[in-house]
Amino acid sequence: MALNGLRANRLSILVGAVEKNYECTSVAISSEDTDAGFVSFADTSDGKSYSLVITVAQGDTLSLVGYNNAGETRTVTVDFNRMDGSKIRVTGTVTVAATDGTVFGGDVDKSGSALFTSEMTWPFLAKPTQTLIAAP
Repeated sequence: MALNGLRANRLSILVGAVEKNYECTSVAISSEDTDAGFVSFADTSDGKSYSLVITVAQGDTLSLVGYNNAGETRTVTVDFNRMDGSKIRVTGTVTVAATDGTVFGGDVDKSGSALFTSEMTWPFLAKPTQTLIAAP
């Protein structure tokens, strides 16, 4: 039986309704335990916070969205392609944040064709939804 995992060379990311695949060199959905402090029985959280972690080309629109629009919210849709042609679609609303660390610039590259990149972490307002989309 062949694996039907996520393909590491193909995905689609939409911020709002605009495709941003060409600006990203890394896209991940991460989670971590939240420090909830007081938790009541009314709390329906799974105890996790979720984030979109992206590495983007500096100076292109996504890096500038992070730089100029921190604190605003955006709807994000990421389609992770599977080996059989189906997709796992992850959708949610994130809070835009500027990069931590290097905002502009970086190390020299002698080739002259490399781009500077920055990593940004945009927290989801709630656990993102996941939908399996069948292969065409």
